[in-house]
Amino acid sequence: MNPSEETRREGIDSERIPLEVLRSTSVSLGEVREMLSELSFMLQSGIPLFTSLGLISSHVRQNRFKKMIEKVRFDLSEGVPLSSALRQYPRAFNPVQTSMILIGEASGNLDAALDDLVKMIDDERDLRDEIKKAVAYPIFMVSLSTLLILGMLLFIFPKFRMIFLGFKAKLPIITTIFMNASQFMVEHVELIIGGLVIIPFTIFLFQNVTALRYLWDRNKFKIPLFGRLFQSQVLARFGRIMGSLLSTGVPLVESLQLYRSVSTNLYIGESFDLVIARVKEGVPLSDSLTACYLFTPLTIQLIKTGENTGELDTMAQRIFEFYRKRLSAKIKHLITILEPTLLAVMGGIVSIMAISVMLPLFRLAGQVRRAR
Repeated sequence: MNPSEETRREGIDSERIPLEVLRSTSVSLGEVREMLSELSFMLQSGIPLFTSLGLISSHVRQNRFKKMIEKVRFDLSEGVPLSSALRQYPRAFNPVQTSMILIGEASGNLDAALDDLVKMIDDERDLRDEIKKAVAYPIFMVSLSTLLILGMLLFIFPKFRMIFLGFKAKLPIITTIFMNASQFMVEHVELIIGGLVIIPFTIFLFQNVTALRYLWDRNKFKIPLFGRLFQSQVLARFGRIMGSLLSTGVPLVESLQLYRSVSTNLYIGESFDLVIARVKEGVPLSDSLTACYLFTPLTIQLIKTGENTGELDTMAQRIFEFYRKRLSAKIKHLITILEPTLLAVMGGIVSIMAISVMLPLFRLAGQVRRAR
């Protein structure tokens, strides 16, 4: 029974599936990775491609992704290559992934290409998770500290203020400062609400307004402590993608175009438009990369060595390995520094606020004892 007959027997009528809806469907990188991993394993085990996709589709929970795989099976039954069938869903399968699958189809090593693709996705997820780990902790601590301080100023200090006013107690300078700040915030609570609204709104603007997003994408690499982490992530990802593409036989210009197509950073995209134009004019890649300030002298020298030795793919992979290890080391060092520092700052602020309340209470207790 051929795939087309099997498709009809199973009742998969892909013509009824709205293709425009599937094309606009986002699929998480984790789900794509799981699908490609299973597909690679099944092909290596000798299970035909069409049957493998059917087995995968049978246990996919996400409805649209399930329909997407069924549509890919339908296209396969019509003689469409897997790479072309997947290319119809750019929000699920990016150009780098479909290009590597295309190379695997052309070489007859689709299972090996899928296996390498899964490893590349794992490496990308590891890089992304490393950055999240570095950024999440300080954000959590600062947010927690801010909420704690706001809570004390809005709810705790006003109660003690009424007590101190009732006893007409003379307050220390530090207590007076916090009491005045608390009174101001209680009387102008709308400013706090406005500030809490402005923060997510500002983030939204920087993500969706092109000019602001470009400004962030260009300058986030200059942020103290974190800028170098973002830069290492970019260089590691560049090395991983370029190394994989070049090693599978994708031409240099096409590899650069594919890397540019999967980059979500507007500054990198603009820079690589110029890099690609220079390479097309015959300028060596090592010289062309100077158009993007993120590429360090070491990176450019490794690229130049790869060009001179004809091992550009190997050097790109070394760039990935170097900056991946460097990123991990920097994040461990950063967390080692930030964890005690943030805890000390947070504890210090809370302690000062607590002391500012306790001092006048001790004085009042002393006055009460003397009065007796």
